[in-house]
Amino acid sequence: MNSEECTFPKPANIQKRVASCWKGKQLQSYCMVEKIFNNALID
Repeated sequence: MNSEECTFPKPANIQKRVASCWKGKQLQSYCMVEKIFNNALID
């Protein structure tokens, strides 16, 4: 489904990816960690 969007980060699509992750509740925990990681990279 949307798991690949979360498994293979694409900085240009972070918001879009995270949104898809939140829609897929099973990926919620992983994507929250990923979001923090990506935010660190951007900031």
